[in-house]
Amino acid sequence: MDHLSPSSNLNSAAGAAVARDSRYFRPAPLADIISEQLAYLIEHAASSCHANCPDCKRFEQVKRYLLEPFN
Repeated sequence: MDHLSPSSNLNSAAGAAVARDSRYFRPAPLADIISEQLAYLIEHAASSCHANCPDCKRFEQVKRYLLEPFN
């Protein structure tokens, strides 16, 4: 992350851009979030876990929703 030096001029366009970019993050694209979550759930389903696992329940729910048009 870029840090402003004490001599930086925040009134300049470049100084303002650095200050703005160092404080705010853009949200990730929705498609990336969904893909990441689905990959996690698929990988989790391949591992062994305890009964009534919340992630396994989430996986079954998501799988049911995604496959519903094909039933």
